[in-house]
Amino acid sequence: MDAYWPTLLRCRAAMYPGEARGPHSDKEEEAMKSHCGDGPTSASVLHAASPTQVSRRTFLRGSAAAAIAAGAVGLVGCAPEAQKPADVEKPANEPVEADAEPNGPTLTYDIAPVQEEIYPGTCGGFCNGGCSYNLHVRDGKLVRVSVREMDDPDYTRVCQKGYTHPYRVYSSERLTKPLRRVGEKGSGQWEEISWDEAISEICEQWRDLSDQYGPETIATAALTGTFEAIGGNFSTSLYTRFKKVTGMTTIGNAVDAATKYVCNRMMGQDYFNTANEPKDLANAKTILIWGANPAVSQMQIMHFITEAHAKGANLVVIDPLYNANTSLADKFVPIKSATDGALALAMMNEVIANGWEDRDFLQNSTVAPFLVKPDHKFLRLSDLGLAEAGSEEDRPVVTDGEGAFDVPEKITNPVIEGTFHAGDVEVTCAYTLLAERVAEWPVERASEVTGISVQDIRDLARMYAQDTPATIYTVFGADHYYNGHWNYSCMVALALLTGNVGKSGAGIGVANTGKQNALNTKFASDVPSPVEKAKTIQMLRIEDAILNHSYNDEPFELHGMFLSYVNPIANAADRNRTIEAFKELDLLVVVDMVLSETAEYADYVLPCSHWFEHESMMATMIMHPCLVYSAAALDPLGDSKSDFDILKLLAEGLGYGEHFQFDTTEWLKMILDNDEARQMGLTYESLTQKGSFRRVPSDKTFVFAEGGVFPTATKRAAFYLEDPKPSNDYQPDFDFEKEYLPYWEEAMEVGEHSAAREKYPLQLISEHSRFRTHTQWGDVKALMEVDDQQYLYISPDDAVSHGIADGDKVRVFNDRGEFVTYARVRPNNPQGIVSAVKGWRADQVISGHLSNLGTKKSNGFCANQPFNDVAVAIEKA
Repeated sequence: MDAYWPTLLRCRAAMYPGEARGPHSDKEEEAMKSHCGDGPTSASVLHAASPTQVSRRTFLRGSAAAAIAAGAVGLVGCAPEAQKPADVEKPANEPVEADAEPNGPTLTYDIAPVQEEIYPGTCGGFCNGGCSYNLHVRDGKLVRVSVREMDDPDYTRVCQKGYTHPYRVYSSERLTKPLRRVGEKGSGQWEEISWDEAISEICEQWRDLSDQYGPETIATAALTGTFEAIGGNFSTSLYTRFKKVTGMTTIGNAVDAATKYVCNRMMGQDYFNTANEPKDLANAKTILIWGANPAVSQMQIMHFITEAHAKGANLVVIDPLYNANTSLADKFVPIKSATDGALALAMMNEVIANGWEDRDFLQNSTVAPFLVKPDHKFLRLSDLGLAEAGSEEDRPVVTDGEGAFDVPEKITNPVIEGTFHAGDVEVTCAYTLLAERVAEWPVERASEVTGISVQDIRDLARMYAQDTPATIYTVFGADHYYNGHWNYSCMVALALLTGNVGKSGAGIGVANTGKQNALNTKFASDVPSPVEKAKTIQMLRIEDAILNHSYNDEPFELHGMFLSYVNPIANAADRNRTIEAFKELDLLVVVDMVLSETAEYADYVLPCSHWFEHESMMATMIMHPCLVYSAAALDPLGDSKSDFDILKLLAEGLGYGEHFQFDTTEWLKMILDNDEARQMGLTYESLTQKGSFRRVPSDKTFVFAEGGVFPTATKRAAFYLEDPKPSNDYQPDFDFEKEYLPYWEEAMEVGEHSAAREKYPLQLISEHSRFRTHTQWGDVKALMEVDDQQYLYISPDDAVSHGIADGDKVRVFNDRGEFVTYARVRPNNPQGIVSAVKGWRADQVISGHLSNLGTKKSNGFCANQPFNDVAVAIEKA
């Protein structure tokens, strides 16, 4: 089934060569070759095809060959030439020839010359691929997308979603004119208006609200709709400048936040930069796919994992569900949901018991030798009278165990275990405290909690600590729970304990994009602001600000919102509460390509252009270290405009136009105007010519924290936190005892002892689809031919106990809401867990919505939407 849709598309392409259907051309075999690595790579190439005569027999033979080749490519993700299966270049021509009439007439067709322009392009969304495309344009229309070689060819890939961009560009659901609501919110009653009318009316209402309640009364939220570096949700974008100059409140989305929070506080870097670059996976001897589904969600990376496995690396999948990755692995370890932290603690217990810890790494690259006082703070030079408290010189000290105390570089061999006295103060090594915490989790205890056998836990610990270097490939699987940050704190501590960070083949995370190397981020926000400090509130409590006019028990009124790159009504937890709040806003402006579920409740909807209809660049949230350029290959459809231009119009209308006198080329040149870019030869000209540019050294793979030097204040990784700071600003009562060291307790609703399970005995997991990115691509008809329905996946045992057969309509419900869909019985799901693919709109399902069932109740310390911490019941509908 995975390979079916490209086969279908290419068969159609062969039958209708003039139709803008996707990845095809008049000569399918040549198109396939172009797709897989040999296509033109200049910034803009004009092709003039020669007149060609094609016989009916040749046409049919080529069509069948293309279909077969397309099926093979669908399986390998359109690999470069060197990585193709051997039979891709050997289409089965003979059977087609045998079926043809041997003595029948030969029909010939004259094919007129076709001029085709080819531009570089890329996706701007959150699939993480950051693929580099060739955009094939004829008569101003996009006719197909093919793969373009990346500046680092190891990352030359494209997926099925990328190939279907013509469907997105020319979707019947595209918005082409601004819309003004004329009925009740959510009624679907609109009228088209001009841009002048839209900007004038929006800005007038915006100014009125700002004058009456202050600029903070208008809030903005942005997330994964586009991460383009010019007009998208990124630090170098015009959006950053617009937020600051207007003084708007920022809505913290609290999405995938536990993982990011943990990586920052323990390793000093954002989550998307705490692993090595993806191709370094080839150097791993052990890979644990833990809380991730790269075969579906990170196809750009999955081939690196399978190639490492083919070279002999151990490959283990740890997940509650049996998924596509497990079919390729050496071992599948089914784990009870949200017990990942307990597993990591038990693995650490086994590591320490067997002496497998990396003591050299602990001593020199972590806080292990730092000395902790009774008040939980590190012993510092000021405690010894050797520095002023709070000064830059007031650094943590270590000891040699013989009475000497000083900074690490002055103690040759600091101890990492023991309790000592520094004057009158008793201090304990941070590593001793970690070992004491880990001792609370013998393997037998964790086995009962996780459902993993004692022997499997021991085998995992040995493999991860001994068959090194080892990588934990993890994304957000263990994040989407009330205890998400505790899960990841334990997993990161396991990596630090074994020294599996800071070296080739080792790491924990998903990728390293080079962070913001070679980008000028300061100029984007170099504008005045009407507020001293912009306010941030959490999406988890946005209803308080809108409905109750308070936030964190203080008066605060939120009256308007500007939303771009985000679709909270479709994706945020507890959808019904979100809708209720949005209906009460005085002004809701939404920017989108289509009438999204959030746009349905807007007062004004502004149509934005597709990624290929304006100039931009991708620099973040991508799974490789290259910048990727995207040209304005097409004119915006109808009267749609780029996000960049929409922000400029709004700024002008609000009276801030003087700060927005740039076009996209000027803005992009300013982003690249910095010494680091110049040193590597990165300029606007070099980027646009190549289409992509590797921005980390190419002589070797990029390794995060190489040599054990971390981007933290101490240059060390921290499994002990002397001053843990919450990310949740609206729940003042914290239990800090749970935050100094790795800690675990069960999830809120799906934990085995949760009261919610008495009424709602099943867990609901939201799965990702390879055919859409959240709600994006939901309007692509080609993909919906093979992904035509949202299903509830249920285990055979649960199906029997509930009297449900495959294909039955089922109602899934809890106190927050419900949705009705069709059941699919499959053994992938263990008993007690049902699952459904997210991203389906309300008008695409029988009734209700998957997001109706989620909760916004978050951990008191780490604000994070617990998308999978959801208890439900089901019944036959």
